[in-house]
Amino acid sequence: MESDFFRPAKLVQALAPAADVLRSRTSGFEAGPSSGLLVHAFSNGGCLTLKMLNELMRPSRAEERQPIAASATPIPARAIVLDSCPGLASLSGIIAAFTAGVKNPLVKIPLMGVLSVVYTFLRLWDMCVPLSLFLSASGPARARKLTSTFLRRIRRRPSILARVSAYFNSPALAPVPRLYLYSTTDKLVPCADVERHAAEARSLGLEVHAERFEATPHVAHARVDPKRYWGAVQDVWERSGQGK
Repeated sequence: MESDFFRPAKLVQALAPAADVLRSRTSGFEAGPSSGLLVHAFSNGGCLTLKMLNELMRPSRAEERQPIAASATPIPARAIVLDSCPGLASLSGIIAAFTAGVKNPLVKIPLMGVLSVVYTFLRLWDMCVPLSLFLSASGPARARKLTSTFLRRIRRRPSILARVSAYFNSPALAPVPRLYLYSTTDKLVPCADVERHAAEARSLGLEVHAERFEATPHVAHARVDPKRYWGAVQDVWERSGQGK
């Protein structure tokens, strides 16, 4: 799933049939208490998948910043559950994600070095403007201006994960109750990232619930404490339709 962050076209192609099925199954649904759809995303890969799926179902892809409560959204959710996400990009998180199952240090250490190089390259690639912008320069003054614009854009352009995180607190998703399930010991997605995102969601007027686990690995909260985990999911589902 991590590779999908750098191959969005392939992910869109893979999700197109799922969007068609979801569209047919939710025909007549409206986001909110009357909907029969619970959205449950796991990790940053699940967030990216949900973003792409949501975009495939949008009649318009405009993402102007507007009051979140006034949005019209394509996936008619009753509630949204976010397990171990969203998190921001970090080299340590990428290394943890790709080396989690590697035990042999003779393999793991070189792999960490390769991942560091690849991460740096992809981060720069993601921030770059098209090369054609520079090839079109007509003279030294024009080239200097374009170079200055290029450098400013590199400094300001957020990472892919940062853009996905921002998307989840934009009018693109239904302004329905949401539940964050996360852990203080998650090595891939720090709890600070999740709590920061939840706080921003609250500031936008969303109904936010959070379940903070103290000693569970990434996306393993349900396995370690199923009663607490599924109880929280059941609670947000019932609250989202209560008295409606």
